[in-house]
Amino acid sequence: MPYLTGLTGIERSIKGTSFGFDFWLGSIDDPNSLFQRKARLEVSGIRRGSGSIIKSRVNMKLEQISPSDTLSPGYVCVVEFGTPRTRVVDKMQDVEILHREAMELVDQAFLARQRGDTTVALELTKAAFSVERAAADLVADLFGLEPTRSVLHRSAATLAVECSELRSAEKLIGRALAGNPPDDIANELRDLLLEKIYSRRRLGTKQTILASISSI
Repeated sequence: MPYLTGLTGIERSIKGTSFGFDFWLGSIDDPNSLFQRKARLEVSGIRRGSGSIIKSRVNMKLEQISPSDTLSPGYVCVVEFGTPRTRVVDKMQDVEILHREAMELVDQAFLARQRGDTTVALELTKAAFSVERAAADLVADLFGLEPTRSVLHRSAATLAVECSELRSAEKLIGRALAGNPPDDIANELRDLLLEKIYSRRRLGTKQTILASISSI
């Protein structure tokens, strides 16, 4: 773990709790923070097994540590003793992969828009929103993971607005503000809510009224 993450085991987790992991990890690079609980580690062993069995055990352990996701980042280490081989998974890695995928879709949408292909651009933006929302969902309960948590929610909300998914954008902004976002990001979230969402709602209501009047 020190080689891969710069973290080392500092104490065992309390047994008999619902935390679902084995060890607390602390930094080896900063002596002042060595005994701070910076991450969680769950370790599991398999006497002999294939790659699919190892993957299944990893997924099971990732689910097992979920109840304590609000505490800190989490790692799962599965050791297969037959080969031998070890797989270490950072639970936040899924978030990073999803975010990168969303940003690639955003870039593709931008290029499609430049070509004048608005239909393809909208479909790509909708796909980007779906992926970025999934990333935001993964960190929704990690209130200490700032500014990552609020940045992902802001990004997903912005994409929701571009897709005219205003209710989804409202929910994402509300969830972000319910945490502890940095002041600048909190202000950007409020601006997005007021300037983009509420203004579109007012415009839509006005257009509906005008259409009703003109049909009389």
